[in-house]
Amino acid sequence: NSMDLVDRRQSRFSSDSANQPVPCLKLATNTLLFDYMNDDMDINCGTVLDGSETLDQLGDRIFKRILAVASGDLTLSEQHGFGECEFVPWQTGAQM
Repeated sequence: NSMDLVDRRQSRFSSDSANQPVPCLKLATNTLLFDYMNDDMDINCGTVLDGSETLDQLGDRIFKRILAVASGDLTLSEQHGFGECEFVPWQTGAQM
């Protein structure tokens, strides 16, 4: 299983490692966003708009990255430990 998010809008699963059931790949929809947040975005999807990559090439790259993460590679958030101590006021239910 994997969770793949577009842009910076995260669910609590991607931002709270204590409750993170699966790795979360973050996809930036444009190059400006990717450049601004390159330490937390896994894939730049803006390459299609920039003309440096076709949609098929991007899809192939995303699929390969999903397979790599499913095989044990860490996402950028996991590598940097982002979200491990994040305050999430909307948590519901029992927390262990």
